[in-house]
Amino acid sequence: MSQEDEIMKSPLFESQSEAQRRITYFAQSLSTPMPDPVPVSQMPTFSALIPHFSEKITLTLREIIREEEGYSNVTLLEYLKKLHESEWKCFVQDTKMLAEENDLTSSSSSEDYSAGGNIAG
Repeated sequence: MSQEDEIMKSPLFESQSEAQRRITYFAQSLSTPMPDPVPVSQMPTFSALIPHFSEKITLTLREIIREEEGYSNVTLLEYLKKLHESEWKCFVQDTKMLAEENDLTSSSSSEDYSAGGNIAG
C-alpha cells in the first residue's frame, strides 16, 4: 500500500486524516524486516515482588522449611520447588557457580597473603 493507491483517494479518507496516517504507517511497517530474536540466555531478567496487604515477602529459613500446622505435610520450600521446577534448577546451578567463584577468590587471596604478605594485583 502506498499513498498513490486508488483506495487512498476514496471519500473514506480525508486528505491527511489521522486514519490515513495510521493505516499508511501500519502498511509500511508490514514490510519492515523483523530483527533476529535474542537468545534466552542473553535476555535480561526481570522480577518483581509485590506485597499484598500485610503479606510478608521475606521469610526466614525456619519459616520456609517448616510444615504448615495441620494443613499439609509439605513444606513451603518443597511446594515452591515443585511449582517452579525450572527456576529452582537454575537457582541451584547459579548458587553452585557463585559458591565456586567465591571459593576460587578466597583461595587465591589466601595464597597471595601466604606468598609474601602482599596482595598481588
